[in-house]
Amino acid sequence: LPSKETPTIAHHGSPTHLIPTHLGLPPDLFSYYQRTNQLLYRHHTDVLSFTSRPYTLILDTTPPTYGPVEIILRLLTHLITTTLWSTGAIPTLITTTRPHTPQPLAGAQHLLHIWTTRTLAVPDLHIPLQTAATLDQAIIILTHHHTAVSHHIRATPQVTLITTHTPTTSAPAAPTNSFHHHISPNPTASQVAALITTLLTNPEP
Repeated sequence: LPSKETPTIAHHGSPTHLIPTHLGLPPDLFSYYQRTNQLLYRHHTDVLSFTSRPYTLILDTTPPTYGPVEIILRLLTHLITTTLWSTGAIPTLITTTRPHTPQPLAGAQHLLHIWTTRTLAVPDLHIPLQTAATLDQAIIILTHHHTAVSHHIRATPQVTLITTHTPTTSAPAAPTNSFHHHISPNPTASQVAALITTLLTNPEP
C-alpha cells in the first residue's frame, strides 16, 4: 500500500513531476488544462504510489447522466483506470449499457468502452451490482446522485459511491458516509486529482 505522505502540489513544474492522473488525461482535455494552467505537479521527488488493488468500475450511462454529468463520470472512470494501470492493476468496467458483461480494461484501446457507450434504458444499478458481486473485487459506482438515492445505494468499504449533480440544480448536502464522494459537475483539475488520490490511496478494509 502507498505511503500516506502527501506531496506538495503546484500549477507549475517539470513535466516529469506531473501527477499521474494528469498524465492519463485524454489529449484534448490535457491541452485544455495546459492552456488554462490547471495541470498539477508534485514539488518533491517522492513518488506518490497508489494501491494495486483490483477494482470493478460501474459506470452509469443512462439518460439522467447525459451532458455535463456523463463527462465528469467518464473522465473519473478514465483517470481511475489509467492510474491503476500505473500500478500494474487492470480494472474491470461494467456499464448500464451492458450490465451483464464485465469488460477488463487492459489497454488504451479499451478506453473507448468508457467514452462511447450510452443507453436509453431506465436507470438500473442493481443488475450491474449483481454482476460485479460475482467478481469478488472492490467496487466503485459512478452515477447521478438522484439515481443513487432512488436505488438506496449504500456506500461501504467494499462499495465506493461517486456521485455528481446536474449543473442547473443545487448541489445536494455533502455526504456523511466516508465511502461516498460527491463532486461538482464542473470541478477544477485539483478537485479531480484530489478525489482520485483519495480513492486509490485509502487503505484496504
